[in-house]
Amino acid sequence: MRVLEIETSILIDGIYLTAIGMITALLLLLFLIFSVFFTKLIGIKLGFIHIPPTPEELRESNLRATAAATALASLYPSRSVERE
Repeated sequence: MRVLEIETSILIDGIYLTAIGMITALLLLLFLIFSVFFTKLIGIKLGFIHIPPTPEELRESNLRATAAATALASLYPSRSVERE
């Protein structure tokens, strides 16, 4: 005894529509993922998104600042030396 009698054409149409819906959902998901990724890349390139520096970059920046301060101090000696 069959509880539901479904015509094969209706069953095939249902399978087609389900497949089309699932493929559409998957393509939409992939499109959204790529658009977010692309937008993030553009934001980084244009400077809208701040990426914190790595510890190595911080150390290099500190060394450059120290070198610049040392060079400036050697070019302009302090005026506190008494003249005789």
